[in-house]
Amino acid sequence: MSMTGIKLSLSVGEILRLYIRHAKFTPANGVNSDVTIVLLCSLCSSSSAHERHKHSNTFEVYRSKKELIKNDAEKIENKVLPACKEMEKDIEAHISNIDEAFERVILAVENHGKYWHKKIDFILREMKDNIGQIKKRQTEFLKKNLTTLQTLSSVLQKRILDLKYISKSNKISDAIAYSSNNELLKLPSKVKVTPPQFQPNLDEELTLDEFGTLTPGALSTEDQCYSMVKQDIPSSKHDKILLEKPNIIATLVTGTASSVANDNDENIWTSSYSNSIIQCHCMQSSISKQMASQSGQILRDITVNNEGDLLYISQKTLYKIKNGTTEKVHIFFGWTPKNLCRTQTGEILVSMYSEDETQSRVVRYNGSTEKQTIQFDDEGEPLYSSNDCTKHICENGNGDICVADWRARDVVVVNQSGRLQFKYNRKEYKYEFSPFGIATDSHWHILTSDDTNRHIHVLDHFGQYLRYISNCELNNPKGLCIDNNDDLYVCEASLGVVKKNQIYSRGLLGKILRHPLNSPF
Repeated sequence: MSMTGIKLSLSVGEILRLYIRHAKFTPANGVNSDVTIVLLCSLCSSSSAHERHKHSNTFEVYRSKKELIKNDAEKIENKVLPACKEMEKDIEAHISNIDEAFERVILAVENHGKYWHKKIDFILREMKDNIGQIKKRQTEFLKKNLTTLQTLSSVLQKRILDLKYISKSNKISDAIAYSSNNELLKLPSKVKVTPPQFQPNLDEELTLDEFGTLTPGALSTEDQCYSMVKQDIPSSKHDKILLEKPNIIATLVTGTASSVANDNDENIWTSSYSNSIIQCHCMQSSISKQMASQSGQILRDITVNNEGDLLYISQKTLYKIKNGTTEKVHIFFGWTPKNLCRTQTGEILVSMYSEDETQSRVVRYNGSTEKQTIQFDDEGEPLYSSNDCTKHICENGNGDICVADWRARDVVVVNQSGRLQFKYNRKEYKYEFSPFGIATDSHWHILTSDDTNRHIHVLDHFGQYLRYISNCELNNPKGLCIDNNDDLYVCEASLGVVKKNQIYSRGLLGKILRHPLNSPF
């Protein structure tokens, strides 16, 4: 007696011995199966009709299947479904942030365009000044020769009258006494002046290539996981190479400086955590000026926003200096701000600690509005050391947020969403790694000053060590910043100076800026 279905309602007493026959079979639903399950009693299973079939104990199979079903349910419930939910959240987050992300790209292009316009305006001013100098020299040269010729003409006219008088006179003594003046018989030198000519050095195609490249980004899915492939560094940046030995371009005497910020390569701002003085140094004219913080209290940090206004922290207040006028931007309650930086979108990132110094965090602000708080990793552990020590901060070109946690001896990097990417701590020297200042360049490299070991670490944006910068006479390096040419400014607190260092080989635009206008003389 055979049954063509498994009836689990049968008890052990009702089925003395059941078997599973394995044979190839295609059910009516069209789904191929290599196993056909047929229940047999022990009498039927011993018959000649089933002697070639493979038999298995039904209850053993049933128990193993139940265990498999249980395991699959647990795996789906505990792993697959939560992963799907997490993917949903990630996709929703990407959708909600896509406008902002693309605005960043547009803003970066626009800012780079403004930077080029400023560079071009600077080149135009330099060329116009040079042309003006050439015009002045040529004018003075022509006027000098004109005066000489006018004087010569007067001498020649008098000489002509004298000679005509002698030629008509009958006085023998005047004629005998005459001697020819060879100098007056020479033709005057001909004055020739040619105006300068301008020859463009770049054609349109090369200029567009130098401006920058836009990578389209990428989307991908991987088996068993979900990830967004990060955008590559623009290929035009690979033309620059880190110099073996940096070139010290300029040295600014500041007295004291622990923080430095640049204003589109025109002004360099410095401050010290030991006083309330802000200094501004104009790189074009070498003119310096200084002012005191509005509160009269010591300064914690400074930065320059995307509009060129100076922002600084004093006590628990964020100030802004715009067109020479100081105004309060935000007052912090319950937390004490320590360091700050601007972002590509014009927002401000501030590192801070709680009043009882048991917590530290990074907060993103749009104006005075709090937009994001970054404090813990995925396991709920604090990202940053809980104290009032310096935590300089900067944003990388890929949106990562980089913090030099001096007390923890770590560089902590999180992505734009606040998820930990890596922590960097290189222990190879006699003294502990002590990251103080931090900055990023156009290659997305991360540079951090090690004030104890007197050098600067260079990392890539994955946290991989690339090299040290230690052969440019560094002495107690503190705050860092990098300008649009990838030149590095380093505060050397013990010497009271800020050094501007060329750390990359110059690109084509740098060569243009250094190329002198040829003089026609």
